[in-house]
Amino acid sequence: MESDSPILRKKETVMQKMTDEEVFAELRRICHPGDPSKRFERSKELGAGASGTVFIATDTITNHRVAVKDIDLSKQPRKELILMEIRVMKEFNHENLVNFLDAYLIHDHLWVFINLILHCIAWHSYMNYMKHTVVILRSDCNVQIVLLRNIM
Repeated sequence: MESDSPILRKKETVMQKMTDEEVFAELRRICHPGDPSKRFERSKELGAGASGTVFIATDTITNHRVAVKDIDLSKQPRKELILMEIRVMKEFNHENLVNFLDAYLIHDHLWVFINLILHCIAWHSYMNYMKHTVVILRSDCNVQIVLLRNIM
């Protein structure tokens, strides 16, 4: 017996192909204006992948540490997927998730700011489920895990 419940009903999503100009126009609309390097000081590189490089940055106004992913959009074949990811991240905010903080578009580079969460526990199955990028850092005798939201 099939339910009409929206929770159980499978949604079919059609991803509309956008031109690069349309993607950049939408990113300019939703991103914070200005230069992020005037507010954030990037310090340590945490890792690099196909979509960009992740750094630890410090907000010079609040002195909070955050993670920033620098995405070179000129090297991304499906820019509309990154735009979709930003839209989704902006809509969801929960204490148990790595949350979107802000984004800046500087020429062909998209800087995405997210929570930097340092924990001394391993949530292996949870991280696999949530598709987080995991960078393991060793501090004294403790293993710390930096959770970063993986942007396509």
